[in-house]
Amino acid sequence: MSYKNSDIYKKAFELALRIEPVCRSFPRHEQYALAEQLRNASRSIGANYVEGYVRQNILPADHRRFLIYSQGSCDETRYWLDFGKAIGLIPAEKHQELVPFCNSLTRMLVPLIRGLS
Repeated sequence: MSYKNSDIYKKAFELALRIEPVCRSFPRHEQYALAEQLRNASRSIGANYVEGYVRQNILPADHRRFLIYSQGSCDETRYWLDFGKAIGLIPAEKHQELVPFCNSLTRMLVPLIRGLS
């Protein structure tokens, strides 16, 4: 099975795609601050998942480590979404649309990480 068939990959990719227009809507002074943090965190969820996935048969410890990084990026994304909402840059409706992606990814990643302990 390819990582592209994984529900984690699909959901992480979709989240990163949905966050992109949100970041573009931020004022200019936030384009290199909050927008960049949110973009990087959301993109890292999938990127770290993929890196761990391709290492699972070669270096199992790396597989687990990169899944942990992916989960950390998910938590960071949730933090930046909360922060953006708190300062009025992310509308409540958009926040309510995106945070469930993070919650769903956490529900998928945590058991996978625990299973590799």
